[in-house]
Amino acid sequence: VAEFFWHAPPSSTGRYEVLPDARVDLVWIRGAAGDRLEVHGPATRRRWLEVERGAAYAGVRLKPECAAAVLGREAWRANDCVLPSADLLGFAVHDFVRIHDLTTTVSAFTPVLRAVARRLHARAAWVRRARRRIEGARGQVRMEALADELGLTLRTLQRVFRSEVGVTPKQYALIQRLEDLAEQLRRGPVNWADLAADFGYADQAHLSRDLKRFTGYAPRAFATRVRAMPGGWV
Repeated sequence: VAEFFWHAPPSSTGRYEVLPDARVDLVWIRGAAGDRLEVHGPATRRRWLEVERGAAYAGVRLKPECAAAVLGREAWRANDCVLPSADLLGFAVHDFVRIHDLTTTVSAFTPVLRAVARRLHARAAWVRRARRRIEGARGQVRMEALADELGLTLRTLQRVFRSEVGVTPKQYALIQRLEDLAEQLRRGPVNWADLAADFGYADQAHLSRDLKRFTGYAPRAFATRVRAMPGGWV
């Protein structure tokens, strides 16, 4: 159920940029007032989060199909939200193993990850199949064809995927395409027209519009930003 674990040193800026990722993060915060736990819902747009100055952060990013299970509700209802730990399957900070070293977070999140795994139901399996198909095609999938592959109607695919993940499969495909595009940009200079064609955009202007809509960046500014990131959107 976990995609990866992460940690961040104390922040001096008080702000953190979030880009679309359509995933839930469980975030452990060690600040001046003690430890606390937050649940960050699926990100569907670029925004800035206020973070506690001087606090250390650690977390786990869940696989997309686990969103509804950990939230205990339709995932889209938590899009672009930060929720207190009381909303997290009834868990609170005292239910977790105390973390003495925030660089080793696996043991602290084990109880809730086990609870998430128990709550996953049958439809999460085909949501996972749909998600992997989209990722394998770098977001270039026709939704009607994907529904046929899964033996579902397009309407069912859209409704259940949005409920479990927080976004429709089409939105997920657009976000995935941008993530793959970012990985390509990290490798060095690119020809934007060729890049647009490689990633299935109608033309360079189409690529620019998608970048602006999802991230707020023009292409060259986006390239500069992602090259400054350590990997992925994190």
